[in-house]
Amino acid sequence: MEVLHYYFLNEIDYKNLQEISTFKLRIALNIFKIIKREIRNEKELIKKLDDLSLKLFEQKISSKNELTKMIKNENFDTATMEDFLLRLAKEKLLIDNPSYLEE
Repeated sequence: MEVLHYYFLNEIDYKNLQEISTFKLRIALNIFKIIKREIRNEKELIKKLDDLSLKLFEQKISSKNELTKMIKNENFDTATMEDFLLRLAKEKLLIDNPSYLEE
């Protein structure tokens, strides 16, 4: 992944590309940045969400499937679920685009 990221940044002559190709490459670079942050922070994020789900629901919600089942079965307190989902969204934003959360 590091090699591809380096290649996109340093080896491509952006001046000789059409505007649409430059746009597509910028999207690819942003995706690489997101993936790098996800990989770098994966263990920390999993621990945070495990701890939070244990605190709020007294059980681990360790997958999207478990969360989906919980929501589908309406097996939760609404305020607790809203708090969990808000915190989950903030953690996801920290990975996807940290600048969104800057003051």
